[in-house]
Amino acid sequence: MMLSVTRAWKLSCLALGAACAWASAWASTPEAALAAYRSGKSTQALSMLEEQLAANPKDPQLLLLKGVILAETGRSKDARTIFQNLIVDHPQLPEPYNNLAVLYAADGDFDKARAVLEMAIKTNPSYATAYENLGDIYAKLASQSYARALNLQPKKELQPKLRLINQVVALTPAATAPAAAAAPASASGSSAAAAPAANPPTPAPAPTAKPTSPTSGDNVEQAVREALEQWRRAWSARDIQAYVESYVPRYTPKNGMSHEQWVNERTARIVPRKRIEVELSDVQIQPRNDGSVAVRFVQQYRSDSLDNRTRKELVLTQQGGRWLIASERTL
Repeated sequence: MMLSVTRAWKLSCLALGAACAWASAWASTPEAALAAYRSGKSTQALSMLEEQLAANPKDPQLLLLKGVILAETGRSKDARTIFQNLIVDHPQLPEPYNNLAVLYAADGDFDKARAVLEMAIKTNPSYATAYENLGDIYAKLASQSYARALNLQPKKELQPKLRLINQVVALTPAATAPAAAAAPASASGSSAAAAPAANPPTPAPAPTAKPTSPTSGDNVEQAVREALEQWRRAWSARDIQAYVESYVPRYTPKNGMSHEQWVNERTARIVPRKRIEVELSDVQIQPRNDGSVAVRFVQQYRSDSLDNRTRKELVLTQQGGRWLIASERTL
């Protein structure tokens, strides 16, 4: 079965149903609203939820169920807003990530869906629904890649591969379940176990930094500029993985956030954007006595919702042959 829009909405029902199951495990679950929703009385369920949200506007289970109902009744934009806010307020919960990814997939934005599902798995490596959905997303991305390849190479050369990828895409959720179950056992907790053999395209990822061994000030400056450019490209491409990897391992900002909270907050701010453009100018590099390097520059940020210009300072340290961001502040 191809992962068409119809398939994506079938995924939506499966994933959002799992979210409801999660909600029902809470002691204060709105049982009446949940029962009304399950019996097909969505309008009545929404009214009940609105009454309870008036008293508890930040309750995650009420908001999650409201987002589910809005998505199922065609109000996907409002549902996306709810799930995005839940990710910011409750970054430890995998369900909002999963449901947001389902909505992206329904819109055909499979790159965003992939990135958000990977964050769901990082939040909870044993969350099987996210693995199952991620397997379907990878299959669709691979199918699209081969379809584009038909325009670049003779069809005769591609037919064996296309037959293989069509078989992969046709897998049912039951067929992908063993991979999903096995994935959490990996040491890294990554989503690779759920992915088909073909590698899906990613949105203009920043190139992997090459280890450098600078022996002069000029080499240090060049390596730092390359690291700064990779960070800028990853941000502009909304490549959250490459963006996070531009920072030192377990990076924590100075505002008190944990590393996980910072990653989730940046994901919520970067991935949903339709467009991000980051330009850097007036770059000044100053080596420090401790071996780190301070970089000051003017940052021009543009997206579909914001346009601002700020002056910023990054401090980079060299780890494993790479220059990585150790601290960041606005001047």
